[in-house]
Amino acid sequence: MSSRDGQVEPLSCAELGRYRDAESALRDPQVQEQYEGQWVVAYQGQIIAHGDDPRTVLQEASRLVKEQDHRVVFCARDDPKNWFKDTSAVDAELANG
Repeated sequence: MSSRDGQVEPLSCAELGRYRDAESALRDPQVQEQYEGQWVVAYQGQIIAHGDDPRTVLQEASRLVKEQDHRVVFCARDDPKNWFKDTSAVDAELANG
């Protein structure tokens, strides 16, 4: 992480673990399918809180596992067929130069 004065601060082991938990939740197809459309917090490889409101999910995670700086992520299936569904001809022309 970086501070305001431009110095880089190293991540603690706990902080790195929270980022890894969040990444794992984002990449796990079972988690993405089970919690599609919801916010989730993972801790030590397990989903410990989930729901429709990210603040409420973070509060629940903090209640369950104290003194951790949890990361909340959104579960949404990324279907490549829908990537350009709403793209107009002008958008496509701009993208292709």
